[in-house]
Amino acid sequence: MNIRSRGTSDDLAWVHRVAQSESSQLWQFRCLRESLSLEVPRDVMTGVRPEGQLVLVQWTADGERHIKKVLIVPEVMDEVAVYRHFSLVPAGCESIIVDIWGILGLIQDAALRHFYLAVLLNQELMSQFFTARASRSHHHNHETGLLEHSHEVAVTAAMLCWRYNVGPLSVGVAFIGGLLHDIGKIHLFYNADTRDGIAGAHESYNFMVLAEPLEVLHRSSPKIFEALSSCLSLKVGRRHESYIPASMVRLCDNLSMEVCHWRTAFTDVPPHHWYAHSAMNDQWYKRLG
Repeated sequence: MNIRSRGTSDDLAWVHRVAQSESSQLWQFRCLRESLSLEVPRDVMTGVRPEGQLVLVQWTADGERHIKKVLIVPEVMDEVAVYRHFSLVPAGCESIIVDIWGILGLIQDAALRHFYLAVLLNQELMSQFFTARASRSHHHNHETGLLEHSHEVAVTAAMLCWRYNVGPLSVGVAFIGGLLHDIGKIHLFYNADTRDGIAGAHESYNFMVLAEPLEVLHRSSPKIFEALSSCLSLKVGRRHESYIPASMVRLCDNLSMEVCHWRTAFTDVPPHHWYAHSAMNDQWYKRLG
């Protein structure tokens, strides 16, 4: 996810060890766009399975392939399943997929990690989620708009939890809750390929879509189930959230929508105009430059 050090870039890579000496090791890195062999100090790859492992690599941004840090993405045994996700999104969205899988390397709680991995490995669900629109005629109303909006909410909510130091578990719940808070929209009429599309409160459909992994999470960790459910549930009339991650998701959901409306309002507006009207929500917006 985008809690990154300045001057670095992240990449998912499937790695395996080719050879080793007393001071260094030779590893093969299969990234999205390239495959390369790198000789690295032994301690850089500590804990990585020699026979094959998914990792999140932080490269230094100096124009060379120098590794700053390697983060293990645990329990992912299927390389094909990971890279299939890249084929589902258009060019320009690859960094979203990197964040979606990379967060697994930061989640220490086994119950939360198993829930999230079960969702990611549901290829039918993910293919619908990655291509859906977030709305019919309002914010993020284009194909892949639901993914882009959900990613914005996930990263911003997790970042706020991290900055406010409310604990690593809250960071993970905020990211996953933000990413999945609108997933029920895949069943709404504007995302349906047939007449089976429905109109209604999409939050209730979140639980229908995620029923099986949520049931497993409920049995293994009731507290995390409750916290995550608060990120997915109806917000009508609610002024206070018991869990901080839910508060962050709610805040960042509104922020993502508002920024989308603001950006859309100024599309094709000359740069010297400092105000514009949004047809999406019938609001006037201003900008500072």
